[in-house]
Amino acid sequence: MIYVLAALLFILLVATYFGVGQDLMHPSVLTVGAMLLCVCASMYNIKLWNMQYHANTVIIVIFGMSCVSLMGIICARCKSKRKKYSLEDAEIVSQNGVYKVDKTVYGIVVCFDVLVLSWYYYIVLKTTGGGALTEMLHSFRMIHSYGVGADDAVSIPGILNQCIKVNKVLAYLFVMIFLNNAIGYKKKDWKYLVPPLLFCIQTLLGSDRIYIILLAGSSVVMAYVIWHRKNGWQKNISGKYVKVAAKALMAILIFFVLAGNLIGHSSEKIADPLEYISSYMGGSIQLLDMYVQEPLHETDSGWGEETFSSVYKTVVQMQGNTPPKRHMEFRASNGVIIGNIYTALRKYYHDFGFSGVVILCSIFGLFYGIAYKRLQQERITELMSYKLCAYCFIVHCTFYFPLDDLFFSGVISINYFSMLIYMYAIYYFLIKRPIRFSW
Repeated sequence: MIYVLAALLFILLVATYFGVGQDLMHPSVLTVGAMLLCVCASMYNIKLWNMQYHANTVIIVIFGMSCVSLMGIICARCKSKRKKYSLEDAEIVSQNGVYKVDKTVYGIVVCFDVLVLSWYYYIVLKTTGGGALTEMLHSFRMIHSYGVGADDAVSIPGILNQCIKVNKVLAYLFVMIFLNNAIGYKKKDWKYLVPPLLFCIQTLLGSDRIYIILLAGSSVVMAYVIWHRKNGWQKNISGKYVKVAAKALMAILIFFVLAGNLIGHSSEKIADPLEYISSYMGGSIQLLDMYVQEPLHETDSGWGEETFSSVYKTVVQMQGNTPPKRHMEFRASNGVIIGNIYTALRKYYHDFGFSGVVILCSIFGLFYGIAYKRLQQERITELMSYKLCAYCFIVHCTFYFPLDDLFFSGVISINYFSMLIYMYAIYYFLIKRPIRFSW
């Protein structure tokens, strides 16, 4: 059945691609394409996991993806008074000029990032007691993420958490500044990649790679939109940029394997990189099937607790309580431990059943379909770049969908709302009304 699922997803992907107007970075295309890629990755381990996919799981996946696809096509085909950019509009956009950050302001940003990085490293040292880098990062991950040997005295301070949010926002803004200058005006200001680089280092110190992968994927979408804003949405992107994107994907995969060894995600050196990558990308597909066949029967799970986990966490904190650390259960297939990520569909199915999969996937597809269409038709204003950056700040939910839900359980939260406020405030002083120091 896994081959049937792959074939159906391929047909759905082609239909979605042409249905939305042959747009590679349309959110519905990204979601369905990512699901197909993960299904293909799982095939590499058919014998290792003794995969025996079931028809009811195939139905859940296909119906969920069809809802995402249908909503995307409806949004793309829906007539609107606004029109996509023409080449004339692109010429007006190009008159906005190269984004330049004042040297003093840039120095303050870099110093802030370095201070946050140093503070975070101090917390890691204090939590783990030091030691070899790989062992230290692995220990910090177990303590911080799973509460193994956790001590409230060494938890991450609230002020540092807010600084980390600002760090993340700065990374996305400076990537946008770099791409705007590089793609729009052939001016590559490499210094603007320093804040994103410092953010990536801080992420690795937390023994995590996911935020780096999400930043990289969102940057590709950002570059795609900027290119079309310059050249017009009617023009197809050249093969040169497709090759660059393919090389970037290969670099990300290599980084993923190397970083896994560095931050202690593997108990031993990775012998087969393809098996490691395919297990990470395709493991959720197998785990979803295992869950559908043998679901959990928890009695203490509230209505929508997995799907809207961030909302539940906020409610618990507002009541003055400490929210418990909840993680999906680890599962093994054929004696091989696969992991504990089950695709976004597992949360929907667990909380609301098959009807929940249909409804939530439709809402997901509708939200991103409308957001992307508005982005394409955005009027030429000072907020154009902010809205692009804000969209790319949450677009990762589409291509991460086959692994986990980051939309209902992440984006819909006070945490993300606060980061969007930080983003606007920083954008205002960096780009909209840039601060200039004259010494």
